[in-house]
Amino acid sequence: MGLNKGWLERRKNGKPLSIIEVNFHRAIIKKIPKLKGTKIRVPTRSSDETYYVLDKKVDLGELSLVGNNVFNNNEIIVVQMTVAQFRIPLRLLGKVTQVTSYVEYKRLVFEGAIKFTAVHKGDFDLLLEMDDRRRMQQTAPPPTAVTKSKIPFGYKK
Repeated sequence: MGLNKGWLERRKNGKPLSIIEVNFHRAIIKKIPKLKGTKIRVPTRSSDETYYVLDKKVDLGELSLVGNNVFNNNEIIVVQMTVAQFRIPLRLLGKVTQVTSYVEYKRLVFEGAIKFTAVHKGDFDLLLEMDDRRRMQQTAPPPTAVTKSKIPFGYKK
């Protein structure tokens, strides 16, 4: 399960608005057992790979994942990007749709539309904490400057 290098493109009307370099790999999905007599699924142990599910109403725009590695329709991919403002990684879980391939500079390139469905819990919590710190620093009153009073050294009568 090595990391593959690729690019995440945000498009509007087919034209790229922004492109960032990302790492991605295929996700291994494990089902959590149900509690007896209910439809509720509860994790049996704490895991590093816990994700918050994104609201379906959240629209991130037309996003596509571009890379030299093969990915298929309906494949679940973990995309890792760096949040530039804080220089910390952020992992997102997404589903690839509408995969196309083409040749660019004598290399086969795969492009797939991607719909993000979840964000990594640990990364998201760290991002919120960093953002809270930044806000606290911005709203904190500036340190008061020490004013120097002028003392006359040569007193004239």
